[in-house]
Amino acid sequence: MSPTLFNNPNFPTFLICLLADFMAFTGIYIPYTHLPPLAEFRNISSTDAAFLISAGGISNTFGRFLGGWLCDQPAIHPFLVTILSVGLTIIPSFIIPRIVAYRSFISMFSVFGLATGCTMGSTSPLLLRLLGLKALSQTFGLITASRGIAALVGPPLAGLLVDLLDEPGIAIDLVGFLEILALFFYIIAVGRNRVVQRRRNYQQL
Repeated sequence: MSPTLFNNPNFPTFLICLLADFMAFTGIYIPYTHLPPLAEFRNISSTDAAFLISAGGISNTFGRFLGGWLCDQPAIHPFLVTILSVGLTIIPSFIIPRIVAYRSFISMFSVFGLATGCTMGSTSPLLLRLLGLKALSQTFGLITASRGIAALVGPPLAGLLVDLLDEPGIAIDLVGFLEILALFFYIIAVGRNRVVQRRRNYQQL
């Protein structure tokens, strides 16, 4: 990586965001493996259970466009979009394990897909706002690698909990706890970003 990236005052903020993103996506990938078995456990047919993934994927696509559009608005900081979308992800994560109706599964996982899509759509604008265009390729590469590791960690970890506790819903509960952790680290990143901005303003004076 370029030495200028390490010397950027916002690089530590990026590292906090990287940790938050890892937590968020460790959770985000879990339902795509563990939601259909949970739905079948609730006496929903395997065909209908499989369609839940499609519903989440469709809403995720809309969420990406929505997240990108919101971040393009001058009055909206990408941090705000990211925090709100991660926070919204928490709600269906704790509701889904406790529902039995198929329509409720569809609606809640569609909300989940929309929220996670917004998170994805705000990634590039957030990196641009933090570190600039020159660092985008390097930072986005790190984010992508982190998400790849998250995809390898999340579903097996959830599966281990399901096997230990013999409760399919615990996998989706884990998503909620991981999103709470991600939200916590994003809030820390926002706080540090404000401190850096204030220092810059004082130096300009």
